[in-house]
Amino acid sequence: MDVPNIAARLNAGGYEQVAEEIVAARPANWFNERLTTTYKRDMELAGAVLRLPRLFQGCLITTNFDAVLETVYKQAACAFDHRVIGGNEGGFTYALSQGEHHLLKLHGDLEYPTHRVLTYSEYVAAYGDTAFDFSLPLPKAIKGVYENYFLVFLGCSLGADRTMDLWDYLITAAGSDAIPRHIAIIESPEVDRLPPDREDELVIRNIFPIWYPKDQHQAVDDLLALLDAVVNEGESIDR
Repeated sequence: MDVPNIAARLNAGGYEQVAEEIVAARPANWFNERLTTTYKRDMELAGAVLRLPRLFQGCLITTNFDAVLETVYKQAACAFDHRVIGGNEGGFTYALSQGEHHLLKLHGDLEYPTHRVLTYSEYVAAYGDTAFDFSLPLPKAIKGVYENYFLVFLGCSLGADRTMDLWDYLITAAGSDAIPRHIAIIESPEVDRLPPDREDELVIRNIFPIWYPKDQHQAVDDLLALLDAVVNEGESIDR
């Protein structure tokens, strides 16, 4: 495959189409096996993710295929009561409303490639083709969460993708006053100043960023450590 061309298209946000071509280039079971062996291997977990069980004991949502969250919560002796794979919006929305400890894996899991959302055709099947189809479980689930619950985004680039397009659609239809304000801890795309244009892109979706300096990802752990001190140890924010 033309690697420079692929890289340029990825940088331009063409993830779905590139994934479609990569999967089509080899047998499907070859790709599934490579994906599983890459992301299911044992790894030493460290950093900000280890703080999550102390801060968030309710419902979590991820678009990742791996088992990092399951592993972290199990090691902290607070394993998830249930995992929801894909857009089973009824079960997850009920769990969310009841404050139960569930994990929603929006785009699937390594163990269930038939429920995965990665390639263009998989996105079309999950979200709809030319318009979002809210009779489908996944858009319906995202709509319910985005419109009714306060979200904290961690480890998300919040760049151009199908989910961001869905939020654009929802906030245009409902108006910003009808959507809760959300927060994202996110890397600044620029080294020496805050990016007003990028901030505006998020704020119009009612996502208010807490920026940390470019390439200084340790700052996420520092921010969560401060939040942990406030929430669990009763310290005041004085720095």
